[in-house]
Amino acid sequence: MTIPVSLPPLLFEGDNIDAGLRGFVTLCSRIEVFAVLVGTRDVCCISLREADVPEVRDWCRHHGLAAEISRRRYVPVREPAKAGYSNIASFDIDPSDIVYTDLMVSRNPEYSQLAAACQENGRIFATMLGYPMCCIDFFVYWYARRADRDNDYILPCIQSFKPFSFLNNSQLSYFDISLMSHFPCSPECEATSRISSENLRALQQHAPALASTLETHLKSVVIYTERQGIAYSHDYEVRGNTIRLGQVYTVQGTLMEQLLEDCREVEVRSHGSFTIGGRLFNRNCRIAIFR
Repeated sequence: MTIPVSLPPLLFEGDNIDAGLRGFVTLCSRIEVFAVLVGTRDVCCISLREADVPEVRDWCRHHGLAAEISRRRYVPVREPAKAGYSNIASFDIDPSDIVYTDLMVSRNPEYSQLAAACQENGRIFATMLGYPMCCIDFFVYWYARRADRDNDYILPCIQSFKPFSFLNNSQLSYFDISLMSHFPCSPECEATSRISSENLRALQQHAPALASTLETHLKSVVIYTERQGIAYSHDYEVRGNTIRLGQVYTVQGTLMEQLLEDCREVEVRSHGSFTIGGRLFNRNCRIAIFR
């Protein structure tokens, strides 16, 4: 499977956000909109099908939010080994393509308009979205090196094997689970932890069942590869350099899924080297524990 089952609803003041937005944007995007509603961020950027813009804008207006449409029109380039997740887009659009765009959502119309106007200036745009400066610098530094690797920043982010705070677990974004919307510069980034902690506290107040479920899943061991699948488990046991997995969530149709069906033990050599069922992974991979 590619996502956890039976996630409780995302609520704000008793209103079911999922009921209005689930068919249009991901859970991660719905949590971004939630953050704007509760005031933990001023503006957010959500991706959606161009055809769905009118309905989502109407939902936003009904909830006191301004939603400014981006000038960008694109087709997401999806990576099957990452559950169809897309970090990059194609701007060469054919008439038959399902075209996507972005909406800048804020309680303040001027913020949403300014964010749309600044979208082409990466640093200013990221600052408006509330991303930590250390993470912005990290992204800018690594962009040229990672743009041709699906614009993915997990490899440079994870540089050691030791327990990290679940608040900085960005790797479950591939399963549509996250408390942040940016690439953290490090799993030890304190600024990212503060953002995630604010979002979690707001979720605990308005949607406690969802907050508890997200925390359970984020407190997990994550096995990441760039091309052979991603997996995680919050049901695991560490014995020395061996991790024994219980229930596992992984991407269907990948080598990782195949290996974990036959073997639930991971022998860890380092953060970038491990063995599953006799198969050695030591290139373009990471393993990390979040508690």
